[in-house]
Amino acid sequence: VQEKGFNIDEPAPVPEWNSTSDPRHNITTRNLLQHTSGLYWTETEDENSTLLRMLFIEGDMGHYAASLPLTNEPGSVWEYSTGNTMILSRIIRQQLGDKDYYSFPYKKLFYKIGMNSFILEVDASGTFVGSSFFWGTARDWARYDWIDQTVASSDGYGGGRYGFQFYL
Repeated sequence: VQEKGFNIDEPAPVPEWNSTSDPRHNITTRNLLQHTSGLYWTETEDENSTLLRMLFIEGDMGHYAASLPLTNEPGSVWEYSTGNTMILSRIIRQQLGDKDYYSFPYKKLFYKIGMNSFILEVDASGTFVGSSFFWGTARDWARYDWIDQTVASSDGYGGGRYGFQFYL
């Protein structure tokens, strides 16, 4: 965000929401980070959930999540959504380009704190599954926890226990 001069309070750069007549056009990157996008989502493991469909059926997870309808005004309701995380992962890929995108988490985060065996999986479109499908040693996960403990809370979303994409 800092390196690219990206404003998280402007409408998120999501192709499916380009039309200003689309109510999803008002969803900001901050809304996605704080899980207040207002997009329809079922974060359950029942057979009809959007979560399971996205993770195990859809090839382009970010596109699937971005294609869902709006059910709440952006910024009005906190609801954890793996779909928001996939939209964010796709935005980062679009902003950085593939070469920088694939090296970014390793160069800027994992290798800097010694997470040398950490692996991030991608969906069929090549986008990191930013919500899950991370693999690493116990030592890597302990180092990951160091990151989690350094993230500041964001305005009390999630009962005050949730920051930008991290439970606190």
